[in-house]
Amino acid sequence: VEKSSINLNLSKLKERKILIYVGNMGVAQGLQFILDLVLSMKNKSEIGFVFVGRGSMVDSMNLFIKEHSLENILIYDQIPSAEIKSLLGQANIGLVSLDSRHKANNIPGKFLSYLQAGIPTLAKINKDTDLEETIEIKNVGKVYTGDSVKEFEEILEGMINSQDSLVLFSENSK
Repeated sequence: VEKSSINLNLSKLKERKILIYVGNMGVAQGLQFILDLVLSMKNKSEIGFVFVGRGSMVDSMNLFIKEHSLENILIYDQIPSAEIKSLLGQANIGLVSLDSRHKANNIPGKFLSYLQAGIPTLAKINKDTDLEETIEIKNVGKVYTGDSVKEFEEILEGMINSQDSLVLFSENSK
């Protein structure tokens, strides 16, 4: 495993529980919902969000961060795939987000990377998909299919605050 060029212990998010998103950051990922979550949690100093990748939404994400003076989020450019596992080893939870208009089944590559790295998954996706079923049956994380940022935040906080669940999800992921 190649060491990641990103060291979160040297970032402003050091010592926080890290939610990480790796991959394409485009319209199809429904990232505005996740940004609204980041904004809602801006005063929770124990949690940080890291996004790594490229896509059509990066500029608007950076603008959103600046407009709202968010200190709980970092965005990095894409890194070589050989560094991903090392990077994910610095995180506590892997984020999956798909626009709710997605109706087709979709198992994102980032989800497989989270499993390989042994980190739990928190997914905001549409109902009744193979991904929802996989995450729940294999007990590797939590899935949310609604529209409420507050409800999603409660699920996230439940995960973060239950070390036993995180350990179980992590073991099941491996």
